[in-house]
Amino acid sequence: MKRKIVALLAAIVAGQLGAAAPRTEIFAIKGTDTLRMDFYSTTAEDAPCLVFMFGGGFIRGTRNAQQYIDFFEDMASRGYAVATIDYRLGLTPLLTATQKPSVGDLVGLLTNSVDIAVEDLYSATSHLVASADRLGIDPAKIIISGSSAGAIAVLTGEWRRATGKAEGALPEGFRYAGVVSMAGAIFTAEGRPRFKDVDMCPLLLFHGDADSNVPYRTLAVGKVGMFGSDYIYDKYLKKGDKPYYVCIYPDVDHVVA
Repeated sequence: MKRKIVALLAAIVAGQLGAAAPRTEIFAIKGTDTLRMDFYSTTAEDAPCLVFMFGGGFIRGTRNAQQYIDFFEDMASRGYAVATIDYRLGLTPLLTATQKPSVGDLVGLLTNSVDIAVEDLYSATSHLVASADRLGIDPAKIIISGSSAGAIAVLTGEWRRATGKAEGALPEGFRYAGVVSMAGAIFTAEGRPRFKDVDMCPLLLFHGDADSNVPYRTLAVGKVGMFGSDYIYDKYLKKGDKPYYVCIYPDVDHVVA
């Protein structure tokens, strides 16, 4: 009883003074890149944890951009721990390129960008699972979310997990509790995603049907492509019995991100 009263008082104080500042910790070092997460705790015990990957076209963006802070603090106030994470930006070479890259070079850079972003997502996930007791989170309730490039990374990360392509990169038997995608798509260099015998976690998809940045439907060159919310709904969600929610904004572009 005493413990519950203390927790209640802490919640009241947090509401009066604003959300507590997050703590920052390193979750991986990869080459010259030190990857950090900002962790927003909550008063809930064994809290679900929302992982967030920022947008920016794999070329820019930060985990703690001011535009996201209200979202993180609001989710923490609702009983969710939040981990907003760094990931390596594979398209930054384009910022210093002295000549226009070929289509093949662009495809290679994009493929690598998604690959390393997903790797970093898995590293952050493994860190959270290993640190669950210390952080006060339930490792069975880790939800991954992202905006734009970050949404591509989380959808692709879950797609790879569900199709057996994440073995060894995530704790054995691990399963995400959900994916929240804000203008995202599955990226693949192996042709159109096929969903036979695929068991993805619950999906919450937001997308504008006039999005020209991340396709609402499909954008593919040969076997390389991005397959957006409408494709995922049409080829997978509407045909199965998995829980999902798809929110489509008619005649709206990438602002949904």
